[in-house]
Amino acid sequence: MSIENSTHQCNRCGECCRWAGIAQMNRLSAKDREYYLIRADKIDQGWALVRAPCKHLVPVGDTLQCSIYENRPKCCRDFKGKIRHGRDIHYVPPGCSMVGEP
Repeated sequence: MSIENSTHQCNRCGECCRWAGIAQMNRLSAKDREYYLIRADKIDQGWALVRAPCKHLVPVGDTLQCSIYENRPKCCRDFKGKIRHGRDIHYVPPGCSMVGEP
């Protein structure tokens, strides 16, 4: 099955399902930034991230894939890899083949 977003096609790396972006660092106060710097698992592209792999990711060869893809929830169906999706801003993993213009 092809996963497409206009001219972009998902490379099924699974990175978007492994991390939860919990805060944009540049929008935080100095005190909050310090909190997230201590507690985040990783800082990437200005996002404080927590390791939060989806429980539906399963190993397939060298990758992880969604085991409920055909019945995935709306939040997963709506994510198209764009940094901006409507009024929301999402974390997008580096190398995501779905990234379009914000």
